[in-house]
Amino acid sequence: MPPHFIPAKSGVHRVACLALYRSLVQRSSQLPIGEHQQRALRQLIRGVFLKNAKVQSPRRIITALNLGYQSLEILRHASSGPVQAVSVLLERLTSTRSNRSERNSNHSPKSRPSVKATKPRKATSVVPIVWPRPETPRVLSRPFLTISGKRHVPKLVNTNGIPHLRFKKPQSPFLSRIIRDKIRQREKRFNRLQLLTGEIGMAQAEDEWDSILKRNCGIEDDSSISWKTAPVSAIQGIKGHIQASHSKNTKLGRKMYRIVEMEKALAEEEQGSMVKNNASNVSEGKNVR
Repeated sequence: MPPHFIPAKSGVHRVACLALYRSLVQRSSQLPIGEHQQRALRQLIRGVFLKNAKVQSPRRIITALNLGYQSLEILRHASSGPVQAVSVLLERLTSTRSNRSERNSNHSPKSRPSVKATKPRKATSVVPIVWPRPETPRVLSRPFLTISGKRHVPKLVNTNGIPHLRFKKPQSPFLSRIIRDKIRQREKRFNRLQLLTGEIGMAQAEDEWDSILKRNCGIEDDSSISWKTAPVSAIQGIKGHIQASHSKNTKLGRKMYRIVEMEKALAEEEQGSMVKNNASNVSEGKNVR
C-alpha cells in the first residue's frame, strides 16, 4: 500500500511550518521600523498562517511554503539591506491593511443570536481529506518489472460498480475517499434525474394549457420552445453523464484486470526463479561437502 500524506498527522510538516513562522516573526522584529508597524506585520504573518492551517492539498501547501520562504528572504534583505527595501515593504504592508479595512467595512456586522434561541448542535464526525504523496506512482503504471521483496498480487474489487485494486488491508484512506465521492456524485445525478422526470408531467400540462389559450382565446406565446424541452434536455444530459461514467468504469476495470493478470505472471516467474536458485544453492552445498 503506497504511503499517503495527511498534513494534520505529520510531525515533520508541523515542525517545518512552526520553524518558518518563528523565523518570519523574528525577522519582522529586526526591521528598522516603528513598533506599531512591526506589530501590524506580525499580525499579518499570523493571519496568513491561521488561514492556511487547515489546507489539505499538497500543491497548495507547497505553494504556501514557497511564498513563506520568499517572504523570509525579503525580510532578511530588508533588515540588513538599503532603505529602499524597507520602504517597499512598508508600502506593501500599508496596501494590505487598507484592503483589509475596506473588506471589513463592506460587510455589515451580524447580530448574534441569544443564548436561549440557539439549539445545541449535534456532534458530527469530520472525515479528514487525505491526499496521496506527490512521489506516489500511479496505479495504472503497474506492474513494476523489478521490486524489492516479495511481489504481492493485487485483487480486483468492485464496490458499487466502481473497480479498484486492493493490495492489502486496511484499505487506503485516499482510495476510500475517492470511492465515497464517486458514489455521492452518482446518487446526486440519480436524484436529479428522478426530480426532472417528475417535472415532465407538469411541463406537458403547461404546454396543453398554452394550446388551449391559443385555440380558444387567440393568445399565443412569443417563445416557440415548449415547456417540455428544458426538462427533457436536462434528462438527456444527466443520462449522458451516467453512461459516460459507466463506460469509464468499464474501461478502468479491464485495465485493472490486465494488471492483475500480469502481476500473477510475474509473481509465478519470480517464484520459479527463486525455487531454482534455492535448488542450485543446495546442490552446491552438497558438492562442497
